[in-house]
Formats: sequence, C-alpha cells, structure tokens
Amino acid sequence: MTSNIGSHHILETLRNTQDSKDVIYEIMKRQVLELARQTFRPEFMNRIDEYIVFQPLDHKEISKIVEIQLKRVQDRLKQKKINLQYTEEAVELLGTLGFDPNFGARPVKRVIQQLIENEIAIGVLRGDFKEEDSIIVDVDESPSAKDVPPNKKLCVKKLESAPLMDAMVAND
Repeated sequence: MTSNIGSHHILETLRNTQDSKDVIYEIMKRQVLELARQTFRPEFMNRIDEYIVFQPLDHKEISKIVEIQLKRVQDRLKQKKINLQYTEEAVELLGTLGFDPNFGARPVKRVIQQLIENEIAIGVLRGDFKEEDSIIVDVDESPSAKDVPPNKKLCVKKLESAPLMDAMVAND
C-alpha cells in the first residue's frame, strides 16, 4: 500500500533547503510520518508493519522507469511479430510528460498508454502496422507558426529503413 500523504511537505522541503540529501530525507521522513499519524486512525497505524518514505525521484530514475515500461510494450509487440524501437529523446520526453512531482512516476504508464500504445493500436487497426514491421518512437521537433522554439512532440511511425544504432536505446 502506498500513499502520497506528505508529498507537499517533500516538495516544500526540497525547494527551501540547501542541505544534503540525507539531511533532507530525515526531515521529510519525520514530517510525513507525523502527518500520517494525524491522518490515519491509531488502529490502522498499528496494523502497519513498516513505514517507508521514498526519496523523491530524479530525472535519471524517471527515464529508467520509462525504459522499463517501453520494454514491456516492446515485449507485447514482439509476440505480435512487431519490432518497437525508441530514441533517447523519446524516453526523455516521455519522462517529462509523465512525471508529476505530486504523484511521482505513476502517470508515466498512462502517458505511454495514451501516446504510444494507443497510436500503435490505431495504426494496427488501420493497417499501417502489421507483422514483421518495425516501429520507431521518436521526437518530432517541427516548428509551427506559433512555436518559437520548435514544439517537441512524440511521433510513432513505421521504420522504413535500417535505423542509426547510435541514436537508439537498446532494443533487446
């Protein structure tokens, strides 16, 4: 069981201190546990064996979570004989779009479902993607008339030729 009780304390502590990560963690832990005691009834608190206050996630950890989720999508597509590849830029953008300081990495899975899985499903239904196809998830930085600098958006498209391997995240 997890709870976001005290997430506002964690964010506030991070914004207002220059202390080391260990000092910040101890302050946050005390505040969060006290808030949990104020929020939940003692009967409930006594049934919990252990309390763990997680450290806030950084950008690198969010990117790793994105990669884990993309690997799951890759594995499901592999069963359908469709190869999925993605760029580091796509991983970074998905991490940015899927991270919320109040909810941590929970929205990452939803963003991947909405922006990747739904697009692939629609492409399969339309006949754009089929067995033996390779699909690339990348970032399109096409400028629009209103956007200066260019607006970044994800693109899911059929890979027509061999990809440049240095731009790809590991596929297997």
